[in-house]
Amino acid sequence: MANFYKPPKKTRQPNKANTLAHSGHSKLHIIDRILIDRLSDDGRGISTINGKTIFIEGALPNETVATKIVSEKSRFIEGIVEEIVTPASTRTEAECQYYGLCGGCHVQHMITEEQHHFKQQAILQQLKRWANIEPETILPTIVGDHYRYRQRVRLGVVIKSGKVTLGFRQKNSKLLIDIDQCPVMRESLSCLLHPISGWLKQYQPDVSHIELIYSEEKVGVVVRHTRPIGLTIRGHLQSDLKPLNAQCWFQGKKQADLQRANGSYTDPRLSYSVMVNSPHNRILQLSYHPQDFIQGNAKVNQQMILQAIDLLKPQCDEHFLDLFCGVGNFSLPLSLYAKEVTGIEGVKGMVSRAATNAEMNECNNVCFLHADLSSVDRFNQHGQPYDGIILDPPRGGAKAICENINKLMPKRIVYVSCDSTTFTRDAQLLCNHNYKLKTMGVMDMFPQTSHSEIMGLFVHPSWSTA
Repeated sequence: MANFYKPPKKTRQPNKANTLAHSGHSKLHIIDRILIDRLSDDGRGISTINGKTIFIEGALPNETVATKIVSEKSRFIEGIVEEIVTPASTRTEAECQYYGLCGGCHVQHMITEEQHHFKQQAILQQLKRWANIEPETILPTIVGDHYRYRQRVRLGVVIKSGKVTLGFRQKNSKLLIDIDQCPVMRESLSCLLHPISGWLKQYQPDVSHIELIYSEEKVGVVVRHTRPIGLTIRGHLQSDLKPLNAQCWFQGKKQADLQRANGSYTDPRLSYSVMVNSPHNRILQLSYHPQDFIQGNAKVNQQMILQAIDLLKPQCDEHFLDLFCGVGNFSLPLSLYAKEVTGIEGVKGMVSRAATNAEMNECNNVCFLHADLSSVDRFNQHGQPYDGIILDPPRGGAKAICENINKLMPKRIVYVSCDSTTFTRDAQLLCNHNYKLKTMGVMDMFPQTSHSEIMGLFVHPSWSTA
């Protein structure tokens, strides 16, 4: 039974008179008034009570909340909002009906401008606290659509006792929440949920995940199954989704290749475009396999590419290196300005597709190599220091490259990161090699979540135009 603590009226002030209330062996505690000071890196409200830091999911700075305690450790407490006593001016209504249950979004209760400020401050504080680094200048936040932006999503599927669940993981749980719409997905993806769910309910195939991928010419649907699915049943899904301009592919357990609904193997392609500004005024078309990595937000990706080029200030006599180059997202636009660009990628298939993209777009001054990105030994192909490097690593960062950056000695580096912790670590490594973080900004690649992309320009004293 929950024990609700009510402090005396004479001492009723947020945080000061509150204590954790215990009732026998019950683990449920309610603190009825807590004033929130600030936000954590993951978007939770932070306050202090009885000498301990408390993290409160769903709370915002400058508001008073009633909090349900879900976990108490020796050094901190974790809770969730039970009631908003005094709301902050930065609070807003979430658009999604599943918000608070679904674990996909974290900050839909925060107005957009505050989301941008929160993400910027989180990385600035982390850089200062853990690496004692402050950028000379801060870039304006790159933003796109606040909703209906996500062009790639992976949904879990559970079929148990005849009940079908299609959706994302619940908040703080490994269980799934069943959804029939998602305001964060692009509309052409969200509208697929109803027919896919209907197909799963009717035939109940052994499916573990379904991936939805938006492209400019069609939508891709990858069905990952643990046991074979009959061709007739496959065909029903393809027929249901054909009016929605969706192409289905099927992937069996421990199989890399994709199959069409008729069972034949295929090597499909999707595509997206990138516009390059004056003086070139070109639209580049980039082709990719449905299983290749692409950025999740097309509008932010477009601006991110142009900002990277603007920061690097490439000249027509310079050589550039693009590490973790993928299918050429940065390499091809950059090649329009430079003498030569070398793209290096650890996934062999993506190297081949990047080379095809270069040929298709008539970018003849860019080459792509397959190499181990934990070593810099094969990076220097033209025997002299690179003028600039683009680093766009996965969440684990580029520690080995930054530790050995003296073997490449570029004049400037644009580092694009999806993880503030590894960005901070690698920024310190680069600064140890006499680079300076000249400018930095965040890119709101995933609005309504606590995730953000970071772009930093690191310059060496040898770059005279820096």
